Amino acid sequence: MFIKSIVKCLCEDRVIDINQIYKMLNWKNPLEVQLKGICLARDIKDLSFLIKPPADSSVWEQCAKILCEKSNGELEPYLEKLFEWIEDLNWPGASDIYERLKKFPSCKIHSIYSHNLQKAIQMEDYPWKFSLKLFSSEKPDLIQYLPKEQQTFLLETDEDER
Repeated sequence: MFIKSIVKCLCEDRVIDINQIYKMLNWKNPLEVQLKGICLARDIKDLSFLIKPPADSSVWEQCAKILCEKSNGELEPYLEKLFEWIEDLNWPGASDIYERLKKFPSCKIHSIYSHNLQKAIQMEDYPWKFSLKLFSSEKPDLIQYLPKEQQTFLLETDEDER
């Protein structure tokens, strides 16, 4: 309750410049500044500004948390980019996005997941393939929607994983 009242109070004077919002979201800032940035970022309609934003990675964690508050319907147009965020689970905010993606019904995300898995395989991007394999292992009903070759790939154990 205390934090909500601070946020409401801090959001009275709106800042329009997205770069200013990014600066405010930096985890190095005092909590008061971050809360004001969070409040402003929550009102951004084009969520692509919050997906791996073109700003210092120190703001990515806050952006991920804001995105995770959004409904499936709000996030659905951005699923492709959200799956790209989990290309490396060490990136700030990636684990939050990963957990949020798992909340989507498999029938809603299977085609985008499949497309990203195909890209990861073609690029021979081991961290991304690992992330996507892990994702499917934690969401086993997803596999049934995928092409047979992808199902086989996901069920195989890579030599690097042994």
